[in-house]
Order: sequence, then C-alpha cells, then structure tokens
Amino acid sequence: MQRLEALGVPIDMQWGIYVLNESSQEKVQFPNGLSNAVTNTIRVKQGRPLSPSLFGLYIDEVSHNIEIQGFGSMSSSSSHTNITIC
Repeated sequence: MQRLEALGVPIDMQWGIYVLNESSQEKVQFPNGLSNAVTNTIRVKQGRPLSPSLFGLYIDEVSHNIEIQGFGSMSSSSSHTNITIC
C-alpha cells in the first residue's frame, strides 16, 4: 500500500485493491475431485486481472533500490528483463 500511496493512488482505490487481494479460501481441482479448502494468504494472486500490474509496481521499486544501492542494474525490453548484480 505504501507504493500505491507514493504513486498518488487515491486511498479508496488502495483499499479496494487490498480487499480484492486479502486472504481467501481456495480449493485445488484434481482428476478425482476437489481438495479441502486451504487459506491462501498471498496478497497478489496469480491469474487475477490486477496481478501483473501490481507485480510490475513491486519489481520497479526493487530494481530502483538495487540500482541506488550500487548492487547492479536492471534493464527491460518487450520480451524479457535483464538483472545484473555486481
């Protein structure tokens, strides 16, 4: 939420994103049926519409911190990301 706030995302939208990604009960589909419910506490869920954008916001800050700390650099193209750590 700090990153969203730093980017100027309105507080109502921040809380909406938080609520959409809070813990939930999930089941796994197996060939012979469903598993028991498992609590999923991971905040950014794979396959959700906002997940790629939220991950992008996170990784941008990680790469920025790597660069300002002098540990390496990060560059991106449309097909892949290169991380160089010294």
